[in-house]
Amino acid sequence: MSKNSIKWTCFFIAITFVFVFPRTHDFLTEWTKLYPYRMGFLKFSMLAFLGELLGIRISNGEWIRPKGIIMRILAWGIMGIAIAFVLPLSYSSNDLFIKQSIFSVTENSLFFQLIQAFIASVVFNILLGPIVIIYHKLAETYIELCEGRIAKLKQIRLSQVIKNVDWVNLVQFVILKVNLIIFIPINTIVFLLPETQRVLLAAYASIILGAVLGYKKRKSRVENLN
Repeated sequence: MSKNSIKWTCFFIAITFVFVFPRTHDFLTEWTKLYPYRMGFLKFSMLAFLGELLGIRISNGEWIRPKGIIMRILAWGIMGIAIAFVLPLSYSSNDLFIKQSIFSVTENSLFFQLIQAFIASVVFNILLGPIVIIYHKLAETYIELCEGRIAKLKQIRLSQVIKNVDWVNLVQFVILKVNLIIFIPINTIVFLLPETQRVLLAAYASIILGAVLGYKKRKSRVENLN
């Protein structure tokens, strides 16, 4: 294992320890209740950025320091705020759907909770998730075009950003495959958790997203070489 792999692993373990150790867990849970958007920013800025680094490692076969680290962390943090906002919206769709459903489900049963979580996951990944993904992709493209320099950011036009996004890959692979096939089951588990823990697991799931996207980029690069 390389030195950078050890650093990544140690950082991941340290973050996880803070979130699961009883004293810090209780403290962070209480802060999540009081400041859900701040905590959403914190969780995604750390864990989703780790996922991005992992994706770069898988894609390139080595650890590479991306340009604009601070900007990338901020972009992930803002995505965390968005996730903290839309997860409750997705879950609130349950009452209306279940009340109008032809199925008779006993409330508070495990099956009822599973149905609630699945419906919320479908609503999120079909209606709200793609919007969050697109906005983050635009932010990521801005960062890449300005090479991570704030001074150069104002020189980049939105039209340039839109032209540089690989929309075919974003829609066909990320939104229609990864988002629906992989993340509907994952987010079903997310919605089974207490409300204060949902954004945290979603942040951990973003590491999976980074790994999947990194593998896809690597596979595409190999295919293009052949």
